[in-house]
Amino acid sequence: MGPDDRRLPRARGRLVDGRVDLAFHAAIYFPEEFPTVDAFSKITQYSTPAPLTGEAISTAMMAEHGWNTAEHLESFEEKGLTPLSPLMNSGDYWTACREPGTTTDDWNGRQMRIAGTAHTAITEALNASPVSMEYGETFEALQRGTVDCTFVQPQVAGSTGLLEVAPHVAHFADSRMTGSATAAHVAGSAFQELPLAYQQILFDGEVDHFHGIIQNTLDAQYQAVIDATENGGEFSEMDPETEKVMSDVQEQLVDDLIAEGRLPEDIREQMEASAEKWTGIVEDLGYTDDGELTDFDQWYETGGVDFRPLGERVFTEAAEAHRPS
Repeated sequence: MGPDDRRLPRARGRLVDGRVDLAFHAAIYFPEEFPTVDAFSKITQYSTPAPLTGEAISTAMMAEHGWNTAEHLESFEEKGLTPLSPLMNSGDYWTACREPGTTTDDWNGRQMRIAGTAHTAITEALNASPVSMEYGETFEALQRGTVDCTFVQPQVAGSTGLLEVAPHVAHFADSRMTGSATAAHVAGSAFQELPLAYQQILFDGEVDHFHGIIQNTLDAQYQAVIDATENGGEFSEMDPETEKVMSDVQEQLVDDLIAEGRLPEDIREQMEASAEKWTGIVEDLGYTDDGELTDFDQWYETGGVDFRPLGERVFTEAAEAHRPS
C-alpha cells in the first residue's frame, strides 16, 4: 500500500457525501469490498509484454472488461459511486532488487516486498519471504537492506527514485506479470445531481483520461530505465525457469478463482480473444514498438504519443453504452 492508502476509506466517504466530486480510487486495497477488482487483477497476464504496445493493449483490454461486467459496475454503484473508468491499469509489474540475479537460486531466501495478494503466492513459490510494506517505507527498507527486492510498476519506479537503491530490474519475456489492473476513476454522489449535459461532458472526458493513463505510465517507464542505468543497474528478462515458476503460480490463482466461482470457466479464452482483438486495433491505429524495454529511453519520446484514438475506440466499443442519458 502507498503512503496515503490509509486515507482511502476517508476519501471514499467524502465522495459519497459530496465533499469530493472525482477521485482515483485504488480499489485493489479493499478486496472484500471490491472482489471483482481483486479477481480481475489476476488476469492481466494475457497479452504481450512489449513496452509500448503492450501497455496500450492491456489497458484497453481491462477497460473493456470492466465496462462489460455488470457485477463489477454494481460494486461501485451500490456504494454511491459512479464509475467513469471502472478498471484502470497501472502498468506491468517488474521486480527491482538491490543485487542482480533472477535464477531460482538467486531468489531463495530473499526478502521480497509484495504489492498485492497474488505476489504472496509467487514469492513463496520462489522460496523467498513476502513482506507487506507501504510504498513510503520501501525506499528506506531497500536502502538499509531490510528487504532485498520489491514488486514495482512503472509509475512508482519512475517517479519515486526507487531504482536508485534497487537498480536491478527484471521483467517477463513472454507475457505480463499479473496484477496491473488495480483502480478506478469514480465520481461521488454529487455527480447524479448535475445537469445531464454536464454529466455527459465529464463522462466523455474519460477519453483524455485514458490517454493520460498510458502516457503517464510510459513517461515513468522512460525515467525508470534512466534511473536504473545511472545507478549501475539494468533492465533484463527474467530467468526462464523463474518465469515459468511465477507463470505457473499465476495460472493456479486463475484456476482457484474459477473454482470459487469468482471467474467464469472460459475466462482464459475470453482474455485471449480480447488480446487478439485489441492487438489488431492497436496495430491498425499505427502504434509500434521501436525497440526494447532495455533501451526505452533511446526510442521513446516523453509525451510524444497520442493515445486518444485508442481511447475513442474503447469508448465506442465499451463505455458508450453506459453514457448518462
